Amino acid sequence: MDCELDLKLQLDQLKRENAELSAFVSLTQNILASYNVTEDDFCIFLVSDNGDRMELYRGSFYNWKETMLSNENVDSEYIEDFNDLCDDITLAGSFFLRTVKFRLFTDERLRKCLISGKSIKIDGQDFVYTSLVYVNDAQTLKEDEDIHISNLDEETGLMNREAILDYCKEYIASGPQENVTLAIIQLDNFDELKETYGEDFCKDVVVRTADIVKEVVGTRGRCGRLNETQMLIAVDGLTDNESIRSVLRPIRNQVNWMYGTGEQLKVSCSIGSSTYPLDAPVFETVFMYAEKMLQLAIEKGKNKYLIYLDEIHRDY
Repeated sequence: MDCELDLKLQLDQLKRENAELSAFVSLTQNILASYNVTEDDFCIFLVSDNGDRMELYRGSFYNWKETMLSNENVDSEYIEDFNDLCDDITLAGSFFLRTVKFRLFTDERLRKCLISGKSIKIDGQDFVYTSLVYVNDAQTLKEDEDIHISNLDEETGLMNREAILDYCKEYIASGPQENVTLAIIQLDNFDELKETYGEDFCKDVVVRTADIVKEVVGTRGRCGRLNETQMLIAVDGLTDNESIRSVLRPIRNQVNWMYGTGEQLKVSCSIGSSTYPLDAPVFETVFMYAEKMLQLAIEKGKNKYLIYLDEIHRDY
């Protein structure tokens, strides 16, 4: 009898811990995973701002995949996508970017996720690093049929400089009812990367960054390329700083993880943002504030995103 009671208490405790962890993960915009292909060692974890690491799962990747499918943790319409993702991981795909709808916990709702990954070799063994970001259904990437091919940047498929700036000016001048957040994204230390790894590598960095930006922004806004190292996004309907962070943080984190975790190959970006009409009623001022925040992010050490706050940054 005591044994049964003890088991029940343990089970109740596990359920509580699972519910708490599920709630915590639901508030987190970015989840990371690593996989040692040779040893079948798969780990899903969170990393706090101060570098602390919390493991959500550790064990065999194949066991995790089987459990996800048997517990119906993958949306039936995304089974093929999930299997393709698993193949990318087990075959150590050089770079992959996939959208899958699933849940990490049985009491969590099915949610659409953007997963990017990259494989690297360490001491002759294949390691795969992935980043998972929850996205809203409205964020799913679609073809933007009203953007003419002449307005696109040939290398990235983003709107070119003239097109994205004209769009932002005209859109804000039209007085939209929703907030419009402008964010400038700059790849850090680009000249050093080019000098060390060459032109082709840096083109790959730009294209992959553009893919990440397009996938995160989705249909909520527009994305453009300003110059070799800068991109501009205009996102509708971000009502507060937390919703702005839910866009900027995944972009920053996924660029960080583009080539794994090794310090010897660290790609990062700095981001500055400002919002119409919260910060200013005209494009020129909103864009200027975003530029100021970008410059401040660079001055503060790069690899940061900063949101304009008038009471803090007015005199900067």
